[in-house]
Amino acid sequence: MRQLEPDVSKPEFPTTEVMKNRVSLLKEVSEVLKKVYEHPKAYYEVNATILSGHYEDERVLLKDLLFPETSPLYQKEAFKAFKAHPGSFKQQFYSVLEAGSFPHLKAALGAKRTATNNQLSGMQPKEQFNVAIATDTAREIFSNSNGVAIYFPYSENFGSNFTPAYFDNINTDPHGNLATIVAADRIANTAPGSEPYQFLVRYGPAKEDSYLEIRYRSVIVDDSYAELKPTHIIGIGAEIIMDPPAQPPVVTSMNRVYVGWVRIGNNKQGDWLVSYGNGNGGGSEFHIARISGYLKMENQQVTNFEGDDFPVTFKRKEIRKGRWKRVYGVWDPDWKTNNYEQILAVWEADFTGTATFTGSITTTATVTLSPGNTATATRTLGFSIPVSTEDQIYKQRKQDRPSYFAGAKIDQGWGFQMCDDKGCKNDNTFLPSGQSWPKFDQGTDFGFTWPYNTF
Repeated sequence: MRQLEPDVSKPEFPTTEVMKNRVSLLKEVSEVLKKVYEHPKAYYEVNATILSGHYEDERVLLKDLLFPETSPLYQKEAFKAFKAHPGSFKQQFYSVLEAGSFPHLKAALGAKRTATNNQLSGMQPKEQFNVAIATDTAREIFSNSNGVAIYFPYSENFGSNFTPAYFDNINTDPHGNLATIVAADRIANTAPGSEPYQFLVRYGPAKEDSYLEIRYRSVIVDDSYAELKPTHIIGIGAEIIMDPPAQPPVVTSMNRVYVGWVRIGNNKQGDWLVSYGNGNGGGSEFHIARISGYLKMENQQVTNFEGDDFPVTFKRKEIRKGRWKRVYGVWDPDWKTNNYEQILAVWEADFTGTATFTGSITTTATVTLSPGNTATATRTLGFSIPVSTEDQIYKQRKQDRPSYFAGAKIDQGWGFQMCDDKGCKNDNTFLPSGQSWPKFDQGTDFGFTWPYNTF
């Protein structure tokens, strides 16, 4: 099981032909963007789509930018408030694409190669790109999970740059007010990037015989760099922000337990900054779950969560700054009196890799002794539940019911005040004025509050 580190000395490069072709595609998209971004309206449009917050992790899909007419993102009021010019990116993208040689990108778009032969001039046949053919949104390059995406880490640091006043200030920034572009050719926390700068080109002796040209220089990009300078990473995949799940129905005499506020400690990023794979680059997608003897068992062992888990997404900056995030996900809809022990389970979800929650819990359970013969009693049950992750398990905390309810409002050794770079706050949900829920495990990789409500 691979352990993530703050920096990576040995990046992982693709080894299969499929992944090598994907990286070649991402590199070509990056080269196209260098030319597209020279056009202020196109570059502004990209940032407006990302900052509008349609996707979970500071991203936008190439599909949205190339099909603004049908993209739900473009219909959101948050996007419209930027007063961007929809279609500016699309126009410049196809213009650059037609003028250059981008074989992997054209193939991914489904372009057909045609040739024109000028026999009178003796010119060589020239490949033509038919834009009208590249309209099949079912192609992988346009999918949500495997589609090409632009990722803007730490975008909140630069949001004030992208107002309509941007167009009045584009020539005042020494970097051209553009983004450093990184093609995700590896899986790592450090990668080479292309940083823009303005170069004064002179073509005559007079003062006015000059013009500014955007050029790029090679730089090394990591989290510290991306936090200070706008950075666009060309990678894969984006997930739409979904409404929180509806809470289970409430009945009287019920004790509902929540995971209230959470923070990821020790700058424990669950994913790499740069990745050509889907689901293991950018922000972190955590799952918080409950292991209980009341869940489905096989051969007298708990083997899954039965859907008793919920996701929480953290941006890289939220983890880097150790920010507390309000979640209030239902951990146990009603902690029954005879359900003596349960497990709070937390992991960071990936599409590859496996880790397994294992151990035992004591609870009241009905088990099969023989065919047609069952018995209900206090029992110790084993559990073995695999999850998809490339990381360590963030939390496997056993808790018995009597101790939880006796101590849920008592200082757990970490106090009550939740402080980060945004200030200090207390979790007082469900409580009368002057009371707060305590923090649990703040010094670990996963700190949280653990409130309950009685109905």
